[in-house]
Amino acid sequence: ESPKSILDLGCGNGLLLKKISEKHEKAMLFGVEIDKQRLKGTDQLLKKTSIKLINGDVTDETLECYNRTYELTIVMVGRILEAKNPEQLLQTICNCSKNILVYFYKGYNNKNKSIEDLLSPYNINLKACNDRYAFIN
Repeated sequence: ESPKSILDLGCGNGLLLKKISEKHEKAMLFGVEIDKQRLKGTDQLLKKTSIKLINGDVTDETLECYNRTYELTIVMVGRILEAKNPEQLLQTICNCSKNILVYFYKGYNNKNKSIEDLLSPYNINLKACNDRYAFIN
């Protein structure tokens, strides 16, 4: 079953959101990006979609995106590990999400650790895991 609402934390250039919108046309999609310059390019890429973009820092718990509930939140593990308080950020994400997909791109993880190893200090229960992604619910 397709998720009805998806949040991409650190949406970058918006390419992932665009791909998701093509497969899940009825889903409400939201993206958060801290870099205003990237958002300008994202606006152009996504101009014919209904994706809502928010300029902000994913570690800011007061972001408007955290005031709703999502069936799926997508976040790169780097956004979590770069936070001053990764456990608090994960709790914020968990509070607004039924499911969370944490991932990293090949080449990101220079320590050759799995997602499970990277998140293990934060007492996170992983539903399914391989070396590049994990579901949390």
